[in-house]
Amino acid sequence: MADGKAETDERLMLAVRAGDVAKLGVLFDRHHRLLHDFFARMTGSRAAADDLVQDVFLRILKYRQNYRDDSVFKAWLFRIARNAQMDYYNKRSGETPFPENGFHPQSRSPLPGRELELQQDVELLECAMSKLSVDKREVSPKC
Repeated sequence: MADGKAETDERLMLAVRAGDVAKLGVLFDRHHRLLHDFFARMTGSRAAADDLVQDVFLRILKYRQNYRDDSVFKAWLFRIARNAQMDYYNKRSGETPFPENGFHPQSRSPLPGRELELQQDVELLECAMSKLSVDKREVSPKC
């Protein structure tokens, strides 16, 4: 499988665990943007999101031996991401995670007339989320 796209995340992570750390680059390419968006929404800071993404991939490298054969990589990745996020908040317990001027993700709406309405909704949601405790900001799926 010369093409990295043909390899599953799980196979790539098993290769990383076995010592082929170059495969971590493929996993980074596949998942860094998703993680960055997640962290930017949770922290309200793009700089913090950048730092947290780096931290997650360093932790993957550090704890690669803990990856189990039957693990789903994306679930394992986000478990590490949640732990990194909690450590981030514990280190900054006195800081306000959502600045007054706020982080405003770009609207992905195809209807330009709705952009202002969507931006207002995002601002309202961010304001409400900033009043929640850190552990209540993440939505858990009810599966």
